[in-house]
Amino acid sequence: MEANNAILQEQHAHNFGMNYNFQRTISMLYINAGISYTKATSNTIASREITNNISSTVLLPYTNDVSAFSASAGFSKYVFALGATTGVKASWGTTRFNQFLNETLLPYKNISFTIQPSIEARLWDQISLKYEGSGSWITSNPLNSTSVGNQYSQRIRQSDQTFSLGYSPVKNTFLRFSGRHQYTSQQQTEDIRYFFADANIRHRILKWRTDIELDITNLANIKAYDTFSLSANQFGYNHYNLRGRMAVLKFLFNL
Repeated sequence: MEANNAILQEQHAHNFGMNYNFQRTISMLYINAGISYTKATSNTIASREITNNISSTVLLPYTNDVSAFSASAGFSKYVFALGATTGVKASWGTTRFNQFLNETLLPYKNISFTIQPSIEARLWDQISLKYEGSGSWITSNPLNSTSVGNQYSQRIRQSDQTFSLGYSPVKNTFLRFSGRHQYTSQQQTEDIRYFFADANIRHRILKWRTDIELDITNLANIKAYDTFSLSANQFGYNHYNLRGRMAVLKFLFNL
């Protein structure tokens, strides 16, 4: 159970940002980078009271300063020799703010780092390949951690990788296999790994103006899925039930 009791909140904020873009159209090269800084002052501080069954949040009338700084960069290049588009994006951010927890004022610092590589290629006019990845590291620590201990510190690592492989063995027949691997590591809990896979087969009959398509989803037959999130000193957990392995046969007619 969660309850909220809030007063009228006022906030003043200032933001500064700067971006840089570099393009070489002939060589298909693109680079971008940016930084952003935000400073906000509000007249309230969130106070959270946690018991065994109830979590209540109250906005107390105290001045609260929040500052956030982030930096990001991206790179994209088309490799003519391979017929592939490659790229990578990276971002880093830090946030500082104050929060009450069980009647204790804790100044917090959150740090996050994310990197996202990608590649897309077509080989021999029959095979297409696409990969996108994402890795993130998030930490949340009270600034006076030496005095309050590490019980309010959290750290989480996540990776999410997707790939797709397409193949056309003969004319008007197309095969596609896609997969997604997810990994989560959190303090004091077991690591979680998932691998989802789907397959698709499509054949086009030109004489009948018909496409016959077979979709097979969730080849690994995963029936439960857990997710984690981290914000300030809050660690979120969600559990979902999934539909198991399933196959669908389609007939598509063009009149």
